[in-house]
Amino acid sequence: MTRERVDDVWIEVGGRRLSHWTSYSFDSDLFTPADGFRFTVGLPSARTEADRRTRDELLALVNRGATVRIYVGDSSTEETRAQALQLTGIVDDRTIDVTPDGGSVLEIEGRDLARHLVDSSVPIDIFRVSSVTRNRMILTQNEAAGSSARALAESIASQDDTGIGVGTWAPSQFVFEVDSAAMPGRPYTITTAPTLAQLARLVCDPWGIRVVCDQSAARDVLTGRPRRGSRRGDERRASSASSYASGLAPEDVKRIKPDEARPSPGETCWEYLDRHAKRLGVLLWMAPTGELVLGSPQYGQAPRARIVRRLRSDPSDPNNVIRGEVRESLGDRYSKVTVYGRSGRDPAKSKIVATAIDSDWPGDFETPLVVHDRAIREQAEADRRALRELAKHKRTARTIKYDVSGHSCAMGRERFVFAIDTVIEVLDEVAGISGRYYCTKRTLARDRERGTTATLVLVEPGSIVL
Repeated sequence: MTRERVDDVWIEVGGRRLSHWTSYSFDSDLFTPADGFRFTVGLPSARTEADRRTRDELLALVNRGATVRIYVGDSSTEETRAQALQLTGIVDDRTIDVTPDGGSVLEIEGRDLARHLVDSSVPIDIFRVSSVTRNRMILTQNEAAGSSARALAESIASQDDTGIGVGTWAPSQFVFEVDSAAMPGRPYTITTAPTLAQLARLVCDPWGIRVVCDQSAARDVLTGRPRRGSRRGDERRASSASSYASGLAPEDVKRIKPDEARPSPGETCWEYLDRHAKRLGVLLWMAPTGELVLGSPQYGQAPRARIVRRLRSDPSDPNNVIRGEVRESLGDRYSKVTVYGRSGRDPAKSKIVATAIDSDWPGDFETPLVVHDRAIREQAEADRRALRELAKHKRTARTIKYDVSGHSCAMGRERFVFAIDTVIEVLDEVAGISGRYYCTKRTLARDRERGTTATLVLVEPGSIVL
């Protein structure tokens, strides 16, 4: 397939394909919930009846709340169309503006389906702990989603876990206790504590968002190479503890205790799930198909892109960097992080204390950071929080960012669309770096000034601690 076909971008609204856009930009970011998109198209004039009809149809179709799907790639067949999907989202804003030459343009902006979780508060009664039996969990019947509590529980339990958050929760394990005097819609009692994946499925159910733990499948769709058949090879190898950030494998993720599952008043669905995910060493992001992925960086995967910037370009392996920077900063970096867990009025008297020290601290002075987290009740949680805080600030102290031409890259006989959660080979003689790096953010864009480009943010393998 030629690069031109791979780099074609089009958007689908209400089953109708729209491809004549003057500019566009859309993101994928592991650390920012709800990836955004922005498209601009010239509106037909109102000189003729046909123009007015086309204009009215376009404005009626592309409206706030409309579901959009963004594709990058060849769409000549149904198979290649399925390989091209990059984002499923919702239109948030629509702007009609006048250009300097008197024409008009339509600009739409929106976010992927994570916007439902980011904007919506989690019901405060989604989980409650019985005052009589502390290990008992209350699941409120979800009538708004059109299903009974029992049907919802069976639906949650029937989805297979294939990655982080794995755990069996068969329908037979659910114990429902209904007060004979209770009115319809009152809570049901469930005596089994959920995994993170099962908790996420309950929270995502009102919007029909499926929760998956197979990040390899999401990665393959983003790169334009979805797998066919059963899950094998790459996913199986990724299940070893060494493949995951923090050394976590699926079997290491514990179930969430009932008394820890309660949301805070006003907490959004994303904040609620992200809080539990961070404690368990898991990242959340949206797959292009609109599924919520629970995963962790996999550094052992094969590279799916290559960035080259030599001092003198080699025709057999030409430079593809338009602009690139490797920025190093001592700001927002700490020599030592100390975390205090649950305590009384005086955090200094907490029995749960953890310290992480930056062994690569470049200064001859100290810059300490102190964190007090009342939610931490175990020493292991404090240890992980200290390492996570240290790594987060250490990672932002070195930024690797490239603008490259096109939306895809040839690797051997295949072409892959640039994507997050992939490993990229870098040979940069200008910045003096080479090796394999992990992509955490990708922006695909097109405008008159720069043409078709991809902006990639990379980090060193092992720099992400969850």
